[in-house]
Amino acid sequence: MIAHESCHIFGALDEYSLSSCNCTDKGGELQVENGNCKLCATKFVPCIMEANTLAMCDYTRGQLGWRTPLLRWNFLLQTGTGLHQTGDEFEFFFVDWDRDGIPDLVAVKKSGTGTGTTEVHIFSGASGFKTPILQTGTGLHQTDHTFQFCMTDWNLDGIPDLVAIKKSGTGTRTTEVHIFSGVSRFQNAVLHTGTGLHETDHTFAFGMARWRLTRWGGRPDLFAIKKSQTGTRSTEVHIFSAASGFARAVLQTGTPLHETDDAFDFLVAPFTRFGLPDVIAIKKRNTGTQSTEIHVLSGISRYQEFVEQSGSALHPTDQSFAFAPVEWDRNNTAIEIAAIKKQATGTGSTEVHILQQ
Repeated sequence: MIAHESCHIFGALDEYSLSSCNCTDKGGELQVENGNCKLCATKFVPCIMEANTLAMCDYTRGQLGWRTPLLRWNFLLQTGTGLHQTGDEFEFFFVDWDRDGIPDLVAVKKSGTGTGTTEVHIFSGASGFKTPILQTGTGLHQTDHTFQFCMTDWNLDGIPDLVAIKKSGTGTRTTEVHIFSGVSRFQNAVLHTGTGLHETDHTFAFGMARWRLTRWGGRPDLFAIKKSQTGTRSTEVHIFSAASGFARAVLQTGTPLHETDDAFDFLVAPFTRFGLPDVIAIKKRNTGTQSTEIHVLSGISRYQEFVEQSGSALHPTDQSFAFAPVEWDRNNTAIEIAAIKKQATGTGSTEVHILQQ
């Protein structure tokens, strides 16, 4: 009991049920989440702040100022690329374009292009992202901040397609989806459609993934992450089904994550590479661990539970970084997160830094 009460002096939070603890509460000088609270922890472990034991969980250690155990993401690869330093006119993804089993780096250039169109530049993973294997204009005009892009196999032919999500200034007065086929090297559109979602702005982020998994696969659905100005006063997840042409929402829910701002980036991918897609929140700055943090809301809980919340070996980041999921280490059960450093790099090129749990 003396040890338990002493921990309170330094800001450690109670974790036992009768304390009405909450996993989103923060304590200590580093403002670390109370992720081992017995009422909401996904993987509760015995801890001095829950019971009469001297065992101490990682969250209590963090609240006491011991940060290291919470930095569970370390660098697997850090490299320059064959792409010059870049700015906000670029978005980044990883796909196995050349089908050699190694993810390749995709850079979508939205404006300031030589072709007068949105361009796709792909750099081979086997070359350490040094060698371009495709550099092409597309069937889409140059684009701006009202567009967000994704890469997914829409027509189920095994070749990634380019998805352009038009958020505002649309002819249908809804958020629109425009898909250009990979088999045509992104020259031909295979879908132009409005959606069941009104026009959107900077408070929304988007992703594409299959929400309902079946034996026959199925086309990917549209995920809209509403970060702020929400009815639930939390970050919300809205999913529009591919089967309905994105006209019908199959899930609309608040989450345990508070409303968020431009300090957060969002990714949609199965965190463990299996099952339903998860929502990955990358907190870039103003973090309790004084690092870029990774928070994962599980799809199987319908985004009501965190399955991962920890810091990383990457320092706090700003708008010069973009993030993307990547399956770099095929032997790892969890997906990796790539931090793409666009400018002010040591190599004078766009850099790829891959974090692995």
